[in-house]
Amino acid sequence: MNLKVCFCDDNPEILGNLKARFEKLALEAGIDEYVVDVFVSAQDMIVENTYLQYDAVFMDIEMPGIDGYQAVKLFRQRFPKQEVIFVSSHDNMVFYTGDVKPLAFVRKSKLDVDLPRAFKSLLVSLERKNESIGMISKEGALFHVPLRDLIYFDALGHNICVHFMEGNETIKKIKGTLGKLEDTISDKGFIRVHKSYLVNYRYISEIGRTEITLEKTLEKIPMSKHRTENVKISFADFCRRFGTW
Repeated sequence: MNLKVCFCDDNPEILGNLKARFEKLALEAGIDEYVVDVFVSAQDMIVENTYLQYDAVFMDIEMPGIDGYQAVKLFRQRFPKQEVIFVSSHDNMVFYTGDVKPLAFVRKSKLDVDLPRAFKSLLVSLERKNESIGMISKEGALFHVPLRDLIYFDALGHNICVHFMEGNETIKKIKGTLGKLEDTISDKGFIRVHKSYLVNYRYISEIGRTEITLEKTLEKIPMSKHRTENVKISFADFCRRFGTW
């Protein structure tokens, strides 16, 4: 696995400590190809991130100029699924960063515990991002699609419509039933919100009473009332286990 991350903190001594600890974790995990860059300025990090597109950004929150929270809001506009791990001396800051969906929160006072935990969560997240599934098109052709590119599936007669986030083809029809598909991929982060819809939890921005709202497109997907509680439980469980993209 190739790993490319950066740390941003206005204290050079803390940066050196974080980098050394992270490199040690990478070597212990058998990762021999990695890049760990450090920045004392959020502005410099944002510029470099535009070109390098790090797998993850470890960001201090309280910094002069653009603080860490503002910086994340800025670069998430361009890279909405980039992983962010906040690093802070103030434990209570975890309650003020939830809207940007960080993968983890590392307390500087608990680096021995929090950094290895965040590192493990990052590896799991990256593995999930690179995972793909094979499907058979309506015409009988086999093709593979990364999980990160799938938004939702909906039943259409004896076929299933696959909805993609990006690319030249955003909708494709495949053979099969939604029930069998659910059995295959429900443990990979897909939730049955309606008898006719199976949704990737990572694209859910809001769960209402009778519908869910998707990120970016703001598309509304109907949700069966009797499934509401299970949808909320499944969503919370997936967030805890896999984090966000």
